[in-house]
Amino acid sequence: MNSFLNILALSIIIISALILIILRLIPIQTSFEIKKLKSFINLRKNIGLTIEEGKRLHISLGNSPVNTIRSAASFVALTTLENILKQSSLSDKPPIASSGAGDLAILSKDQFISTYRELNALERFEPSQSYLTGPTNYSYIGGLYPIVHQKDSSVHLMIGNYGPEMGLITEACRRMNSVSVAGTTSLQGQAVTFACADEATVGEEYFALPNNLSKSPVYRISLHLQDLLRWGVIVIILLGLLLSIVGLI
Repeated sequence: MNSFLNILALSIIIISALILIILRLIPIQTSFEIKKLKSFINLRKNIGLTIEEGKRLHISLGNSPVNTIRSAASFVALTTLENILKQSSLSDKPPIASSGAGDLAILSKDQFISTYRELNALERFEPSQSYLTGPTNYSYIGGLYPIVHQKDSSVHLMIGNYGPEMGLITEACRRMNSVSVAGTTSLQGQAVTFACADEATVGEEYFALPNNLSKSPVYRISLHLQDLLRWGVIVIILLGLLLSIVGLI
């Protein structure tokens, strides 16, 4: 049974990779549009206002290590960080990134370096722009408090994997009159941030963040691939149900 599941998983990965490559090399016109998220349309406006006011943008990347089952949330967070760094490259005060996992802190620092190198602005990078606030859920949240209470930080983007404890930070942002934007794959985190944050994503909207912040076709293609896989699962379920009804399985 385990070998069958391993073969099935490997087959899905290979097929997905092939579809992704085909869609990337052969652009296919489609009438389906990817939904634009209001929360991140407003985020782009807030980034512009932050640059004009000479204030700082803070991106919190969650506390999920990249070698766990929740790593997808962390990789989306890192990709979002890259897009935001490119959009805020002209700011007088460069963005800062915080995280609750050691490997995320290292990867975010590397993301700063690679993005600034691509923009020919490597001299803008400072090691203090990316750091680990705490390795546990509440130490991670506790380490965010000093950042939120900095008067030069006006927008706080909380993305990645975290729990309901993030409600403490959204409340701190409200008291400091700062903008809080949240996105997570955790159901408990979504429930709290939807009620407490100024803007929040719900469900699978989280995986559309990079597409809403960048015009790169790669992100749009990946979302189309997710839809294809979803419809494939639905067809298999319905086919299995039909075969079960007629007594073939």
